[in-house]
Amino acid sequence: MSTTPAGTTLIDPETIAYFYDEEADGFGEPATAAEAPRNPGLMVSAGVIGLGLLALAVSLLGSMPLAGTWTPFLLSFGLLTAGTIGYAWFAYKDTVPGIKHDGIMFGNTTHRGAIAWALGIALTGFYVVLYWWPEYLARAIALVEPLSQALAGQPANQWFLYGFLYTMAVVIFGFRMFMRYRHNRYHIIRTISVMFFQLVLAFLLPHILRALNEPEFYFSYFWPLKYDYLFPGTVDYLVNSPGALGSFMVFWGAVCSFIATPVLTYYYGKRWYCSWVCGCGGLAETLGDPWRHLTPKSTVSWKIERAIIYAVLLLIILTTAVLWVSSTSEGA
Repeated sequence: MSTTPAGTTLIDPETIAYFYDEEADGFGEPATAAEAPRNPGLMVSAGVIGLGLLALAVSLLGSMPLAGTWTPFLLSFGLLTAGTIGYAWFAYKDTVPGIKHDGIMFGNTTHRGAIAWALGIALTGFYVVLYWWPEYLARAIALVEPLSQALAGQPANQWFLYGFLYTMAVVIFGFRMFMRYRHNRYHIIRTISVMFFQLVLAFLLPHILRALNEPEFYFSYFWPLKYDYLFPGTVDYLVNSPGALGSFMVFWGAVCSFIATPVLTYYYGKRWYCSWVCGCGGLAETLGDPWRHLTPKSTVSWKIERAIIYAVLLLIILTTAVLWVSSTSEGA
């Protein structure tokens, strides 16, 4: 115990010697918070998710006697979808509408904890395998084979698998956004927008076009983001494809690139596309919502991002121009 220069204690001995037994006077232990009532809906939904994960594991690791059929597809992805949507419904339906970020800066998953690192490494590894070793995804590709045959009339590949998983994430967690931000009209409409563009224009329609022997075209992407859409080879392929649809695709891409994008960006900024149309923004606004607080917000990061954006844009413009000059020279 510290003392004063005169040698006396900071707390007088009488206070130190004071003793009071709270329990003896009937106070007892402090009251603890009442345990939250169990939510049967959450428990059932979690069980459905568990069954979906089990079916997925069996399909990927087992002998797969029903490979390429609807049964493993529905048992895995169907149960996962139903369970996750049900979990979001029961988790938010009885809560007071409003933004809920309690504990988000301390969560193991949402703030660079061990689970977050594991998820990050797993997702990065998935992309590495997707691009360089797709043969290791053969069993996963077989799971979506019936859907590919139904939509496109062609065998599934790693890109169909990726597009399906991507769209599935946007749709499922888009429903979660409905529940989480049901008090906010802006969020609801924006979520509907990104779900529509991803599900219809970036997934269903391109594969239906393949089934009809038409060019596979993504109407929600255009130059310079989809940089090859205005390359001479792509334009020539579309214009010379049977029917008028290919020419319309070129017209659509040109109008969106040189008229719609500049005008809408002038009035609304890049958010009209990044937050309302783009598939990347769609995934960020749905699945990525719990992690949006981790986005770098410093001036330095903004300057780096701006420099990279303009550098890539300049590269695409120069590449497109060089290809057109070369194509014109060869044609002459």
